[in-house]
Amino acid sequence: MKRFLALTSTLLVSLNAFCQFPTFKIDYKFLIDSSLFQMDEDEMDEKQKMLMTTASLLLAFQDGDKPVAQVWVNKDFVRAKTNLYGENYEITNKQNNESIFLYPETQQYYINTTPEDKVLDLGETIKLASELPIEFIENQVKTISGYSCKLAIITAVEDEENQAKIHVWYTESLPPVYWGEYAYLKNIPGAALEISTSGIGIQASEIQPEADLKIFTIPQEYTQIDTPI
Repeated sequence: MKRFLALTSTLLVSLNAFCQFPTFKIDYKFLIDSSLFQMDEDEMDEKQKMLMTTASLLLAFQDGDKPVAQVWVNKDFVRAKTNLYGENYEITNKQNNESIFLYPETQQYYINTTPEDKVLDLGETIKLASELPIEFIENQVKTISGYSCKLAIITAVEDEENQAKIHVWYTESLPPVYWGEYAYLKNIPGAALEISTSGIGIQASEIQPEADLKIFTIPQEYTQIDTPI
């Protein structure tokens, strides 16, 4: 009986810890404002034409219901896979700021043990992802895939004539998510479920719990390489 009680107690503690810090899988699909296709092409300026062309290309790459990106996240790790780049994926260790790039096709991996802040090429200016100003908007709420989200606006370009703002709807119910080109999300206090600028972006289409924590480990058959592919 004592062994049974001890085992039950251990199980309950383990389950409680898992409930507090679970892992989630987030599928993202392209988000495109339908109004981009309702404009008269003869009345568009160059920026509007570029946006419509970009939106058309994204729709061409959208493979039915297949997500454009998939992310697994918990309080310690992020695993991100963008389907536009094949089967390659990235694992980020939030605790030591280490990034691992894995290449399933060749069964190789590269560890970046001294990651630097993400450098963003913004045309005439270059900034670090951590330097981008964030404005947290109060009293605006949006539900995405069943989660209540708050709005944050990141200013990527501050030029008055050519401003670029990134709208991020995030939920504090899920751990922060950041990876690759989305390194600027590191300072968002929750998982970004919608990221867009000028009506184009990505949005979470499905969120599910994930029990397999091996997804954050390097397969034993993989070989380490010195430079990323």
